[in-house]
Amino acid sequence: MYHAAVIREEKGRFVSSVAPRSPRLLTIGEVGKYLRLPPARVYALIRDDLLPAVHLGRQVRVTDVALDTWIANGGKALPGGWRRKAKR
Repeated sequence: MYHAAVIREEKGRFVSSVAPRSPRLLTIGEVGKYLRLPPARVYALIRDDLLPAVHLGRQVRVTDVALDTWIANGGKALPGGWRRKAKR
């Protein structure tokens, strides 16, 4: 998680503390560029509940903190892997 240093004065002394910064909402295009995936694949990961997302009406966003956590935990693959069986 990203943090921002906060400096304040307490009892005549300056004290530095670290405060968590608010998460940034990323668009599907930004997530796709970051992961080097097409938007359709990002939507598929969200639709299959593999990538956490925030729904704002019809718009979908992913927080940078959730994306970093998802990557740090190894992510999750789509069911069935990347190969599809041939249709007969």
